[in-house]
Amino acid sequence: MDVIGGRSCDQVCEEQGRVCQGTNQAIPSNALSAFTEAGVVCYFDVFHDPSEDQWQFSGDPKVGVGGLDDSVCKGFKNVPPTIFCDAKTTANYGRLCPCLAKI
Repeated sequence: MDVIGGRSCDQVCEEQGRVCQGTNQAIPSNALSAFTEAGVVCYFDVFHDPSEDQWQFSGDPKVGVGGLDDSVCKGFKNVPPTIFCDAKTTANYGRLCPCLAKI
């Protein structure tokens, strides 16, 4: 989990001495439970747009790491079986990253 924001999963995993697993459904199709397992409590307010729950961008799934979007989870539904480990998201969001031990 990128708690700083704006980094790729390759960067986040490398910082942890691990490697990003971008294939084989490393993140479940509905990643809301994966956020919970990572210790993230997703926030949904009255302005919540359900269309933003759907995976749309190579930097999804992601969660706000400060400011107005703090703890707002996006792109966690219908996550494809292969994700882009090198993709970055905007600086105010952190990616949910499938990091595995290096072999």
